[in-house]
Amino acid sequence: MRTYWQFKSVADAFEFLESRNKYGSKPGLKRMRYLMGRLGYPQDRTFTIHIAGTNGKGSLGAYLESIFHQARMYAFHFSSPAVFDERDKWRRWGDQISDYYFIECASQVYAATYSLDRMYIHPTRFEVEAAMAIYGSTIMGTEVLILEAGMGGLNDATNIIKWPKICAFTNISYDHMQFLGESLTEIATEKAGIIKPGAKVFSAEQDPEVKAVLDEKVIYGDVIYVDNSAIELISQKPGELKFKYKGMEYETSMSGLYQMKNAALAIEIARDMKFSEEIIAAGIKAAQWDGRFQVLSKEPYFIIDGAHNVDAVKELAGTIENCFTNQPIDFIIGVLKDKEHEKMMEIMAPRASRIYTITPPNDRGMDGQELAEEIRQWHNDVVYCESIEEAVTMAMDRGRETGNATLAFGSLSYLGETKKCHDNYLKKQEIL
Repeated sequence: MRTYWQFKSVADAFEFLESRNKYGSKPGLKRMRYLMGRLGYPQDRTFTIHIAGTNGKGSLGAYLESIFHQARMYAFHFSSPAVFDERDKWRRWGDQISDYYFIECASQVYAATYSLDRMYIHPTRFEVEAAMAIYGSTIMGTEVLILEAGMGGLNDATNIIKWPKICAFTNISYDHMQFLGESLTEIATEKAGIIKPGAKVFSAEQDPEVKAVLDEKVIYGDVIYVDNSAIELISQKPGELKFKYKGMEYETSMSGLYQMKNAALAIEIARDMKFSEEIIAAGIKAAQWDGRFQVLSKEPYFIIDGAHNVDAVKELAGTIENCFTNQPIDFIIGVLKDKEHEKMMEIMAPRASRIYTITPPNDRGMDGQELAEEIRQWHNDVVYCESIEEAVTMAMDRGRETGNATLAFGSLSYLGETKKCHDNYLKKQEIL
């Protein structure tokens, strides 16, 4: 459909998106089918790489986006949640989409949503955002849509795509069990729901229980899996990771140890698409993704990471062991109360010199005082902070005195504010 009414500013468009929050999060594709029908079924006109998984979806999407950029191909990348800027959910040509296209996409989706609201069909915010991405990828003439599922797959709004060219699965593990199921088989079955006839299927190396589900669900051919035994670490330090995959050397600034697996999955997809090794290597090197073992400053190091479940913190623990063998490190931790936070803290707490806890600015955020009491089972130097700013200030003051590094992790929802507080601290120090 086409309307001649438009939002006048980016702020107006975001006000519309905020207004959809009241409809919460609801599984199912009924609302999405109506919404995309009002937009002229743009999902049927895209070359789509559909990504599902528990950890690593954003990083895989960033690697693929960067490889396409190096190949001079226009790729549109939709991911959620954003870390620093809400508009980072919609990226094209290596950057967030322009004001013009953001307003245009929001305006068209608003017109479609307005008519559905009058029919008591209320698309949720995530459904509206996904619709903006799919519609936007068609009006901007992009050649590839990299589309990340939300928490699931089968009943996820992004599964409105009928004919994806490629379905890719990052690590699948326990997370969102209240929505996806209590067993790995149930979780994998939900995520495998994105597999469609004719799509090539690629996957990270998976638990045997997950692999059995993917192998059963694939329609034609076989799942192409990353071979973890072919991954070889060359060197790692904050902000730089060098590794080999199947004999070829690669380098990335996304330096968490787990990034070797995400990059290897992108490499398998790119090789299958017949990109040259030069383009692939350049894309891996140039890729950037906020909040994934991201170094904000050095001397001492201040790092943020989005690890928010058990598997993710296990990988993060390995990265810490490699990067900070001889340097003490302090943690800032904020978690969501519906995560397996006790298991996460049991893994991570003993590795810290001091721990600061905060309450994430999220309806699901766990109270920082409760988290501090929980962590004291494994650590005796735990400080509850009433604000993110207080935690960042205390950690950075201590780092300047002792040389300790600082790592903030536990939930993506507070990393954007953490970066702001970090940057403001440095500005104040320059003034002083």
